[in-house]
Amino acid sequence: MKNVMHILGVLLLISTLGGFFPGEPASAGPTVTFTVDTLTDVSDSDLGDGICDSGDGCSLRAAIEQADSVSSAGNPLTIHFDSDIAGATLTLSLGPIAWTADYVTLDGESNGMTISGSGLASGQSIFTISGSHNTITQLTIRNSPQDAVQMGDFAGTGDGNDNTVSLSTLVGNASAGVYIHGGVGNRALTNLVGLTSVIASGCIAEESNIGDGIILDSGALSTTIEANYIGCSMSNGIYISGLSGAPRGTYVHNNFIGLNLTGATPNFNAGILDQEALNTTLSGNVISGNGNAGVWLLAANGVTLINNRIGVNSSGVSAVPNGYDGVAITDAATNITVGGSTSIAERNVISGNTYCGVRIRDGSTNILVDFNLIGLSANGLAAIPNLQAGVCIFNSHDNVIGTSAASAAQFISGNGLQGIYIEDSSGNRIGQSNRIGVASDGVTPRGNGLQGIFLDGASNTFVAPEIVSYNGAAGVAVAEDVAQGNLIRVAHIRGNGGLPIDIGNDGPTPNGTFPPPGPNNWLEYPVITSASGSPVTLEGTVCAACKVLVYRAIGNPADNGSGGDYMTEVTADGSGNWSVTLPYGLTRNDVTLVAQNPLTTFTGDTSEMSPAQGYRVYLPVVKK
Repeated sequence: MKNVMHILGVLLLISTLGGFFPGEPASAGPTVTFTVDTLTDVSDSDLGDGICDSGDGCSLRAAIEQADSVSSAGNPLTIHFDSDIAGATLTLSLGPIAWTADYVTLDGESNGMTISGSGLASGQSIFTISGSHNTITQLTIRNSPQDAVQMGDFAGTGDGNDNTVSLSTLVGNASAGVYIHGGVGNRALTNLVGLTSVIASGCIAEESNIGDGIILDSGALSTTIEANYIGCSMSNGIYISGLSGAPRGTYVHNNFIGLNLTGATPNFNAGILDQEALNTTLSGNVISGNGNAGVWLLAANGVTLINNRIGVNSSGVSAVPNGYDGVAITDAATNITVGGSTSIAERNVISGNTYCGVRIRDGSTNILVDFNLIGLSANGLAAIPNLQAGVCIFNSHDNVIGTSAASAAQFISGNGLQGIYIEDSSGNRIGQSNRIGVASDGVTPRGNGLQGIFLDGASNTFVAPEIVSYNGAAGVAVAEDVAQGNLIRVAHIRGNGGLPIDIGNDGPTPNGTFPPPGPNNWLEYPVITSASGSPVTLEGTVCAACKVLVYRAIGNPADNGSGGDYMTEVTADGSGNWSVTLPYGLTRNDVTLVAQNPLTTFTGDTSEMSPAQGYRVYLPVVKK
């Protein structure tokens, strides 16, 4: 049976009539159609004649082979399947289908068609699309000895662009479900990759793709991966590989990666591994239940993560842990933004993960983490702990955790160990937008298990969060002799299991206990020498030209659980003398003082809080 595609007389008539109506816009010609009506895998009997004929009907291979001669932007080709073979499995045996045509749509039309590669030789894929503007939709593609669908610029000629795989199921393949090799504007949309159901949790061995769910490499440009369910891969859910040329401008949006609507469908390695790619955007995804990190940014550059849920279910109310960190930023990654600025729609929920919520290590720099919920539920009220720190930084410098934006708020609370842990790193900043140890109402205790902030061998750190409260150990602790130059100015600090500020992480350190060097050079807190007048003016001594931060005391800041609310600051003269006038009604017994010896705007040694000489307990009044 033959399907004649070019009705030349009709096309000629349309072309001729176009000359009589110069005012009418040009339009595409009619869509031409092939109907596959045989399950045999046979080539076309007369390539280039525009007729799909494989001898016993129109085979899938013959239809795609003939597409070169009939399909164009003006006359796109659609390939359907005959109703007589609906629901059947078409098994390839002659080798990959080399798809070089443009503007072709292969449409399974929800009739249950399966394309199997079980008859192919080792290393062969089912479809290799090197043409442009093509679409595969509504098919099951499985059991390839290599990839289910390959698309992109395999010849390096600039072809392989704007192709789409959509509404399809890609399972049981020996490598990837979809492999995108170079090309511009290729897309994977609304597919099931590695699973056949959005509601059945867990993995079935014969459905798992043995490699990555979706892989990009060789400089793939402006790729979109959107609204897919990607699970059960034996490697990564999505791998964006820059090892053979950095993919650029990849957009990964609204996918479920490592879970579906009812439970975990884990990818064995990371949910998303971005290795040495450029300018990737990850937005609106649920990335949970994977064997390694939810998102692993390995030497990546220019990545933005907004409005993702990482380590929790789709509603953000219960943990579906990734097996390592929520977000791991490693190997000198740079220019990474985790979170937005002020829009709730940009906030990530990074909770419930097995290690840190966000880990920054191995010389990674220029990382911004702001406006997230880390260790809390999506409504910010319940704790869903990351089992280690909310944010942890190792051997990485000049990163920013929270900004000074007045309208932004980042909550790092409820985690198993510290809120923020920084080790052997320098020049990092912890900004005003952070609320550490409270729920998103700014009041309800949701403390981290140990310190709110722990600087363990970290130096030249700027620590200026809005709130550090209700954590299991010290509010802010500084340990190790090399931990110097750390400038600490918390606005509100109270109710922690240890001191509000603990230099040495060893409990109260009265002035004169240790000589420098040491953590923050054992800077001594200010001393009050006199108090007089109404309102009361305090005078005292501190290190020469140092700043004196004045807090309204909460309890006795030399005791665990105490703290203060920042009020004002003054600078001592060259001899270390200072004075400050308190608000009406406050006396020297109502304040606690912190010394700072600034080196720059963001660095300098800081003392513990001074003991109160007589104190009263204030009800918590926390600035939100």
